[in-house]
Amino acid sequence: MTETTKYRRGVQGILSRAKRYRREIGNYEKHFIGNSALDFVVSLSNNGRLNIPIEIAHDQETQPSSIAENIIREIADTFKRT
Repeated sequence: MTETTKYRRGVQGILSRAKRYRREIGNYEKHFIGNSALDFVVSLSNNGRLNIPIEIAHDQETQPSSIAENIIREIADTFKRT
């Protein structure tokens, strides 16, 4: 995986919203382009990670109100301890 800063504000905004559904989600450390090149893998401060589709991170930066809460909940559900 390749570390990136692309759509960093969007990734951080999604994390903030996802914490409402999974309180154990830690703070942002860095993110990487995933193996599929369609998502980011986000490294978190609590030895965890989650996946965010690149398109959703982009939308969070440009049109945050367009992202439905069920999408945020699905992203929160990708959280895994590492």
